[in-house]
Formats: sequence, structure tokens, C-alpha cells
Amino acid sequence: MVRPATYVNNLLWFAQKGETGPEEAIKSYGSISIENDLRDFLADNIFLVEKGLTLVGKEYDTREAGRIDLLCKDKNGCHVVIELKKGRIGHEVVGQTLKYMGWVQKNLGKKVRGIIIVNEPDDKLLYAALPIPDLVKVKYYKVHFAISDKHPVA
Repeated sequence: MVRPATYVNNLLWFAQKGETGPEEAIKSYGSISIENDLRDFLADNIFLVEKGLTLVGKEYDTREAGRIDLLCKDKNGCHVVIELKKGRIGHEVVGQTLKYMGWVQKNLGKKVRGIIIVNEPDDKLLYAALPIPDLVKVKYYKVHFAISDKHPVA
């Protein structure tokens, strides 16, 4: 598994080659795999999402409905479908999460709820989740990269 620091180091290397500027290097290298790295980090630290969660599976393959980013159980035995999205995301993720929840309900147990974790607020997403607050919650993550000439503790 490639760690986030490796992606950042590669990105900086591409930018310093001088052939392109940092913006072009970012576009050509990609998104630094934030969604995958976030999924791996949260799988190892699932308590950060909610106290009492235990991981059932990462990239849980339902076959018919697709892959669930993180499938968990809460302290009450309820399944929790966690869908992760980078950047701004629209209302479509609510339907995707409900589809996964439906599959879990039919195949694994009656109690299921969802958590959508995104980086930025999106009105369409919030409107779509508003009528179902007991079924689907929206949470936010924040990533901060800083480049400095001095080490933060120096």
C-alpha cells in the first residue's frame, strides 16, 4: 500500500522537474488518491467516525449493488454503510448510499444506516439527506498539507 507521503513526494518531484508548473503536475499526477487514503486511514481508525463502530469490511463487494467503501457495525449491532467522497459531491451519493443500505438490509440484517463523509458542504447533498436524518448522516473530513522552510517544532 502506498502511503499519502509517497504521493506528495512524487507530486513535488514532478513539479520540481521544471517541465511543468505545480498546477500542471497536479493535473497530470491526479488527485493524490485522497479518497483511497482516507478509506484506508478510517478503516484503521474507525473510532474517528463514531464511537463504538467496528469494521466489517473495507471495499465490501456486494456484487449486485457495487462496493461499499466501509461496512461497519455499531455498538447496538446495526450495520453502518460509510460512503467516502473527495471534494464537492452532489445529491447522487445519497442514492448510492441508500442502494448499498438496501442491499445490506436484504442480505445481512434488518437494521442499517448510512454515513456519507465528504470534504466540502454541498446544498444539493444536504437537501437530499434532509428528509432521512435517522437513516443517513453527512459528516466532513479535512486534509491539510503545509509546505514550509522550517520544521513546525523547530
